[in-house]
Amino acid sequence: MYKIFGIVIGIMLKLSVSLYTIPIISLRTGGHIGLAERPIINPNNLKIEGWFANNVFGNGIHILPSSEIREISRIGVAVNDQEAITLPDDLVRMQKVLKIDFQLIGKSVVTESKKHLGKVQDYATDLDSFYIQRLYVSPRFVKAITRDQLIVSREQILEITDKKIIVKDIEATKRAFFTAPVQVPEG
Repeated sequence: MYKIFGIVIGIMLKLSVSLYTIPIISLRTGGHIGLAERPIINPNNLKIEGWFANNVFGNGIHILPSSEIREISRIGVAVNDQEAITLPDDLVRMQKVLKIDFQLIGKSVVTESKKHLGKVQDYATDLDSFYIQRLYVSPRFVKAITRDQLIVSREQILEITDKKIIVKDIEATKRAFFTAPVQVPEG
């Protein structure tokens, strides 16, 4: 939440499903120049650094850095022109994140006292900052019958490893696990 002129304003969040296979539109030509296929997530800070992308003007794997995006709307991702979509080798600062190829969906979530909460089923991202704000955790199959999905705020995350995400114990911070308003993608 942000406070502007004494008014509390909520953050607009988008679910992960709306961040895959998005058309890339050039503001210069007004035409379709590619497709943002899937987000590139930095596990050190849970920020979407960019997208693996297809470029209609070139073959092979390309990257659309988040810094090149002017707006994400229901019609696509707006960028200045086709030069926003670049080759991975040209992005020196992003090489470590690209090598990790971090996948958030399906990652196990455990508390600091080693209680298994489930696996990440979805996440919500603030498209102004590109930081992932919420994790939607589904319990294991046996517990799924008796327990609803858990929503974990990014403030509750203590550590992210290759195999799991460690969060603060629920009992100590029950108020931090809450439901947030999420914009559901149209169509």
